[in-house]
Amino acid sequence: MKRIKKLLCMLTAMTCAAGICAVEPVSTQSSIVSAEDFTYSGTLPTGGDKFTVLSWNASFEPTVKKWANDMGYSESQINYINLNTYGGGALDYYYKFFMSGEDIDVLLVEQDWALELMNKSYCASPLSALGFNESDFAEQYPYTKDIGKNSKGVLKGVAWQASSGAWCYRADLAEQYLGVKTPEEMQAKVSDWDKFQSTAGEVYSASEGQTALTTTLYGMYNAYKYSRTKPWVVDNNLVTDNFCYDFISLAKNMTDNSYVTDINQWTDTWYKAGQTDSTMGYFVSSWGFGESILLSAAGGESGATFGKWKACQGPSPYNWGGTWLCVYPRTDNADMAASLINYIAVDKDSIKSLAENEAGYLPNNMAVTEELISEGKNSSALLGGQDYFEPLHENAKAIDMSGIIAPYDSSVDMYFLEAVNSYCNGEMESAEECIESFENDVYANVEFDFTVTDDPVIDEPATEPTTEPATELKGDITGNSAIDLYDAIEVCRYIMGMRSFTDAQMEIADYNGDGKVDLYDALGIAKKLLEK
Repeated sequence: MKRIKKLLCMLTAMTCAAGICAVEPVSTQSSIVSAEDFTYSGTLPTGGDKFTVLSWNASFEPTVKKWANDMGYSESQINYINLNTYGGGALDYYYKFFMSGEDIDVLLVEQDWALELMNKSYCASPLSALGFNESDFAEQYPYTKDIGKNSKGVLKGVAWQASSGAWCYRADLAEQYLGVKTPEEMQAKVSDWDKFQSTAGEVYSASEGQTALTTTLYGMYNAYKYSRTKPWVVDNNLVTDNFCYDFISLAKNMTDNSYVTDINQWTDTWYKAGQTDSTMGYFVSSWGFGESILLSAAGGESGATFGKWKACQGPSPYNWGGTWLCVYPRTDNADMAASLINYIAVDKDSIKSLAENEAGYLPNNMAVTEELISEGKNSSALLGGQDYFEPLHENAKAIDMSGIIAPYDSSVDMYFLEAVNSYCNGEMESAEECIESFENDVYANVEFDFTVTDDPVIDEPATEPTTEPATELKGDITGNSAIDLYDAIEVCRYIMGMRSFTDAQMEIADYNGDGKVDLYDALGIAKKLLEK
């Protein structure tokens, strides 16, 4: 049961890995530019009926509505398809749409599986086919462009927000236990992982064992993994170098000395820890300063620790999640697709307007971000008036992902963290055994596929896509006729209130047949996976 619960913790942690948490709706007021100000110069066809946006959730829909309003398009011209799913489930539905011949103009992809689609010519078109050059995105944070390229370096996706992260800490506890009074002083105490561990020891000692420096190993690893300098796989061999051994040592030391709590991420206990003195900090992405992480950890605007938090860059620059917009090669509204890309990722006025109208929106434009910081309009009451764009901006500039991105990275990361957790929990005797377990899991479960296709666009329609499960197999929420990792994720998301189920989905999700969907159904699916 301990191993099952650990797997469930990993599944729930993944549900917010791509910035899928709820965001505040953006305003649709005040037109910025007219449609005539942007001229389409691409080669893909135009003049289609409806402009169709394919997405796994609804988070981008307010932005589409604002763009349509500002550009003078009517609501009847826009078709936003929300699949209300995630991860592998989203990919399954995406492929069904591709095969069906259904109308698609643009599609949203998230970091973990962006490269899989960008490597297929029938899934995503080069942005050059819409008249864009890479110089049009010169002000974007470089790492977001690296993620937006396929394995041959062709730019196929564009991110309009940066999801860089910071380390957020209780300023009152930092002053009490460390004598730290400013984010700059705190950053000096945690500017690398050696200092992070040393400072954790200071906090633990000064608090007489009552306060851990940070809350979860998952949060630590989410930042630490961006210090990797080599791909996970070279010549079809898994690379287990000092990156792995250093993190195993870090995690073991932090766990053994109670410098990190044993709380599971995304649980009520995890949030409530921020309202006590049991932890000093959380790793938080740009989208996490609202209710998804830090505001909830403070207990809301009237919470016990609201206004007592500060943010600094932390020990490593990192990104957490994010969404990229791709253009479907068979679009018949390429001019509208290009207009949308220009609006969210090129035109500085509209980029700035979007950032000003949505809380937690870190624009993927360095010049616009610097302008917003200089204007001093982004102070946060949660952080006692601090502008958290500053540490996010500095970290986003420093992230380097060139040459290390592969389609299977999220799976390899998952197996590595599972092995490390097992070692830290005393289920393995050595770092070498931890590495061996990690390698065995990866080689048994991950297929290394570097293929970049030049296949023609698929013309033969297959089955009609549906947002309902196509099977009655118990536990098969995604409808792909198998019980897999993503079915467990969907049940976890339902339990946490992050999605809803139709009646048919409720019946399928009730894995143990007790008439309700709860934690025990997720555990049942996890147990089934472990038996494979």
